[in-house]
Amino acid sequence: MAARLEALYRVRGEAASIAARAQGIAVEQSVEMPLSAITEPAVLTDVVGEVQGIADLGQGVFEIRIGLALAQEDLAQLLGASRQRVNQELKGFERDGALRVEPTRLVVLSRDKLLQITER
Repeated sequence: MAARLEALYRVRGEAASIAARAQGIAVEQSVEMPLSAITEPAVLTDVVGEVQGIADLGQGVFEIRIGLALAQEDLAQLLGASRQRVNQELKGFERDGALRVEPTRLVVLSRDKLLQITER
């Protein structure tokens, strides 16, 4: 299985339906087609996003953690950049103390520093 990029979503919803909504987000962000249309087992296990956690933040707000199979090459393609350039930028973010690059995920260490970088 490919390494998964962890994406966080904050959504408003009802506790009774948040698990189904989270699964819908995972599918939409990964394969953009109904799961019933996928017949290849490897796609279901290795490509479809997976819900890794749901936290109730109170007042009808939930934080949903979705694992997305995404290699640096995929990220580069999404950004319209080379894999090498993405790697350089991630290392720069790491040097600035904004995030930590781990083998299977990016960990945001400082939201404020990350926002400052985007404003440069």
